[in-house]
Amino acid sequence: MATIDTNHQPPTDLLSLTEAARLLPCSKPGRKVHVSSLVRWIQSGKLPGWKIAGRMFVSRSDVLNFARPIPVRPVIVAERRS
Repeated sequence: MATIDTNHQPPTDLLSLTEAARLLPCSKPGRKVHVSSLVRWIQSGKLPGWKIAGRMFVSRSDVLNFARPIPVRPVIVAERRS
């Protein structure tokens, strides 16, 4: 189910999907996140979106929160005994 909010006042920090895609890092070096990925994330409910006059927008703060680093616990590898 999509999380496109059409009933409430939109945030003041809205970005077009093209602008938002430029902010996000891609997992492949030298590539960019595609706008269709943002649409898919909005439709799946992973990223809140706003539809205004037929165009889709996202909040800058939501995009930055979506792209925040996930803390990873260090892995301790035991040395092999001979």
